[in-house]
Amino acid sequence: MGGGASRPDRRVRPPPPPEGPGPATAASMSERAIARARAAVLLYEEGQKLWVPAGGAPQSPSCVQLFHQPGTTAFRLVGRRLGPEQQVVLNCPLARGLRYSQATPQFHQWREGRRVWGLSFAAPPEAAQFAAAVLRALQALEQGTVLNWPELDGSGPEQPEQPDRAGEETLGKIQLHLAQELLEEVRRELHKMKEEIIEVFLTELRKRNRP
Repeated sequence: MGGGASRPDRRVRPPPPPEGPGPATAASMSERAIARARAAVLLYEEGQKLWVPAGGAPQSPSCVQLFHQPGTTAFRLVGRRLGPEQQVVLNCPLARGLRYSQATPQFHQWREGRRVWGLSFAAPPEAAQFAAAVLRALQALEQGTVLNWPELDGSGPEQPEQPDRAGEETLGKIQLHLAQELLEEVRRELHKMKEEIIEVFLTELRKRNRP
């Protein structure tokens, strides 16, 4: 037999990627949503010292859900942008020791490794209700307690009936909140620079007044 015959390729080829960012890409099919809210998902940019939209611009509201694996203490935060594509912008499992901070009634944040996540809610009641579920999940993690969590119904902000006015109003509130945070950051930096300039001036003045 000649050496021209080719051997069959026995390498196992990986399966094709799933089509689109459906629910299975961020949460297991056996997980259940136990809390849901509408908020902008943000990441803190250390280099620029400001919050930026997770998943890139443009900034837009997302449906943020807390998922639970029944019969376990496994929890996960998942956020998808509201829209036809439903881009997954948040996929963060809850771990013991995680500190969920309610910085303001409408802005919550937490650290995951080197990343700092932020949620900017449209209304304080919705933010408080979502935070209560997250804090209860963290308490279950700390205590190792398996709790029975009621599953949410299909209603909620994932499919808004009037996304035009509601989305614009939410986005306006989020942008206002971010602008206020940026302004406060600028004020702090200016105050720091002012103190440094005064200190340099006084040091130079003392040097000149020495005999």
